[in-house]
Amino acid sequence: MVEIPSDKEIHDNVVAFFVPEKPLEKGREYLFEYTINWFKNQNPVKQSVAKVISTHTGVGGVSGEPRGDLIKFVIDFRGKELNQISNVADLTPKVEASVGDIKDVVVIKNPLTGGYRLVFDFKPASDLSELRASLWQEDKLLSEVWSYQWLR
Repeated sequence: MVEIPSDKEIHDNVVAFFVPEKPLEKGREYLFEYTINWFKNQNPVKQSVAKVISTHTGVGGVSGEPRGDLIKFVIDFRGKELNQISNVADLTPKVEASVGDIKDVVVIKNPLTGGYRLVFDFKPASDLSELRASLWQEDKLLSEVWSYQWLR
């Protein structure tokens, strides 16, 4: 699946493609069949990793201090794998941006959700950046990978 940047909601900007095992022959007809599953609350594919349950954005930096152009991201994760973690120090957040800087990454226990909250500031360096974040314990992925396309 590919997401193509678009500035208008009217443009179809999510497409799917595949690469066939054998090259297609010119002039021959091919019929393809596929199924797309949409779900609201229950993922039909069982996952053992924690899910992202919410994403919030706002003004970055520390309240009351000059902020420049920092953007604050707050991501809540919850799930079975994270329930086994009793000490936040056992979690390693991995946060990256295709363009721009990630600053002040913090993970805290969220008593309201029973999961963990990842907070960081993003300093843009262009009009578009692909952001990704996940929670790890040593070399084991504990959460799904949060993916966000930031546009100025």
